[in-house]
This record gives sequence, C-alpha cells and structure tokens, in this order.
Amino acid sequence: MSDPPVYQMFVGGEHVPSASGKTFEVENPARGEAIALVSEGDEKDIDGAVRVAEKAFRTWGKTSG
Repeated sequence: MSDPPVYQMFVGGEHVPSASGKTFEVENPARGEAIALVSEGDEKDIDGAVRVAEKAFRTWGKTSG
C-alpha cells in the first residue's frame, strides 16, 4: 500500500499543521492498516484557532442574517 494521505487542521480558511508537527494514524479496523495521518492538535492549536475565530467574529458578527 502507498503512504496514507495527511490531513491538516482547517483554521482561518487554511489547512495548517499542528503547532507541534505531530500526527496520529487513523486505522481501517477491518484491515488493520493506516488509511490517513491526521494533525494532532493540542492546547496551543486550540488557542490559535480561538484567536482566529474571535477575529473573524468581529467582522462576521456585524452582518445581518
């Protein structure tokens, strides 16, 4: 099998790796093989995502429904 695809986090409209660069494997339970590598977020990543969301809210919060 070829290398599994790598999926990064989606923050602020962009795909970004975790701050630590760590990933974890997602496994197909039927075959026991890796089907993807996913960025492993931590507290630093959460803080960054919240900052981006707060910034976006300052703009989007002013729009009408």
